[in-house]
Amino acid sequence: MPTDLGKVYDMSAEGSRGPVPLKVYEPQGSGAFPIIVYFHGGGWVLGGNVSHRAVAATLASECKTVVVAVDYALAPEHPFPAGVEDSWAAVQWAAQNAESMKGDANRLAVCGESAGGTMCLVMSMLAKQHGQQPSLIKAQVPLCPATDLFSFNSPSYEEFADDEFEGKDDILWFDKHYLSGPKNNPKDPLVFPLFAKDFSGLPPSLIITAEVDVLRDEAEQYAEKLEENGTYVELVRMKGHCHNSMLRLDLFDGTGESGYDARTTYRNIGAFLHKAFRTM
Repeated sequence: MPTDLGKVYDMSAEGSRGPVPLKVYEPQGSGAFPIIVYFHGGGWVLGGNVSHRAVAATLASECKTVVVAVDYALAPEHPFPAGVEDSWAAVQWAAQNAESMKGDANRLAVCGESAGGTMCLVMSMLAKQHGQQPSLIKAQVPLCPATDLFSFNSPSYEEFADDEFEGKDDILWFDKHYLSGPKNNPKDPLVFPLFAKDFSGLPPSLIITAEVDVLRDEAEQYAEKLEENGTYVELVRMKGHCHNSMLRLDLFDGTGESGYDARTTYRNIGAFLHKAFRTM
């Protein structure tokens, strides 16, 4: 965990089912800082602000931003759309309470990995649907997002279907739980964004994929859709990495055989966001 943060504290947003727990990470200094609303991974079934605190804290430290980490509702107890509704409440809360946490609501981004990456794409779509784009979300950074857990026909699914870290059977298990409620259409773009009819009017995007990942190709297809519809996109495929591994400081601290330091990923996110906030 970084030791150079200013304050870390709990807050909550008012969601449709009750309070949505948030963890706020403030950098040192007087601000106003950009804001990242962060959504953790875990297949919409696992994880939370405790399990992913190192990611949220490192984003705040390396990107010099306020980070609002969202403990959205998880399946199967709370299947889709509960987590989406909680996440949307958190984005609204962050924009409305920016000043109180030394943040700048005019420089707000969404970020997440895996299921959290999907969630951040969905947040931008919702902002557009609600007529709040481009004023609300100024950038999005999904890492290894799921954008189509219906087709299962991409080359990366064929190549890595039996991957020990995260294969097709694992994805199907998460998918089954997430869509276990009455609203279970996998072609709903608020479930899997690649099924959207319109990809225009979405924020500048840094999309990071892993070379060894069943989700690689569908995430890159989504990046292509954005670019074809006029969105500025930086697409980075991390060679040799598996699902989400580029964020793992416990695996990649720069001293291993690969020489890779996961802090590089966080710094690249920060560089992209500061460029997006400044020029786009």
